[in-house]
Amino acid sequence: MWEKAISSSETVSVIIRAFNAEKYIKKALSSILNNTYKGPIEIVICYDTGSKDRTRDKIEEFISENQYRGNRIIKLISHVHATPFYSLLNCGFMNATGRFISILDYDNLYPRKHVEKMVDTAIKTGKDFLFVRDYFFDDRSLRIIGLTPLPRNPYDITQLIKRNYIDGNAIFIDKSCLSIILKKLQRLSHRLYEFIFEDWLIALLGLKHCRPYFVEDSFVFYRVHASDLTGVNIKGYRRDYRTNILSRTRDISTLIAFYELEKENLSREEICAIENSLIIRLLVLAKSLGDGVVNAPLLNIYSRIASIIYR
Repeated sequence: MWEKAISSSETVSVIIRAFNAEKYIKKALSSILNNTYKGPIEIVICYDTGSKDRTRDKIEEFISENQYRGNRIIKLISHVHATPFYSLLNCGFMNATGRFISILDYDNLYPRKHVEKMVDTAIKTGKDFLFVRDYFFDDRSLRIIGLTPLPRNPYDITQLIKRNYIDGNAIFIDKSCLSIILKKLQRLSHRLYEFIFEDWLIALLGLKHCRPYFVEDSFVFYRVHASDLTGVNIKGYRRDYRTNILSRTRDISTLIAFYELEKENLSREEICAIENSLIIRLLVLAKSLGDGVVNAPLLNIYSRIASIIYR
């Protein structure tokens, strides 16, 4: 049972990136706004001006409908078209002012007590990098169809190197921990890292440098739908070979980024885990290429990969 909530006035900043998000954005925003947390919640909306739909109209409608909600603050910040990583880094984190920072993708949802429970747990435990599980729900039926599988020891970084089980939506970070992570992320200037899995890298850095804590009695609703590009592979949503290639290349870039940032701090066991994980993903990438580009010349295969990564 959840104990009586701790009264807190700490500001929580929730970052939501909005790119071609018209279908779901208002539901995601409502799930933040309607949380039971009595302290201030600051919603930082990073609107990508490269959107081709009515995302901005939907956001402005939402702000107009909810402009008198007490200590709920909504910031709408526009930025030029960018990858999810740079949208988060240069817009979201740079404009979040709360003691606690979390991320919600535009197509996902918070349960009503999520923010309250995360703040209470952070204060009670003194931990600064909290995470929960995702509950996957089918966009068509709205039924729960799975949840994030965790290893026996979720704090074992070698397990996280093998497979990301800490989704960005599930993370709740104290600003003291985030400042350490930001100093690391800002060193990634090479183009290779533009389209990494930023949540996986943040989780790896969080386990490495902060005080992590798995919160068992909260969760985040993760919507599974046909246009999801994060690589979630649920029965009934078949990914084409291009999505598989993109997902595996992002895996590889993320692992290389982590190694580059932490190579002087890694144990031999962690280095071996990175090497093994890279080999497995390179083999999976080769299989994805074989599935989609059978008997194609090598140059043609390279050009197809490049067009997917850099389009």
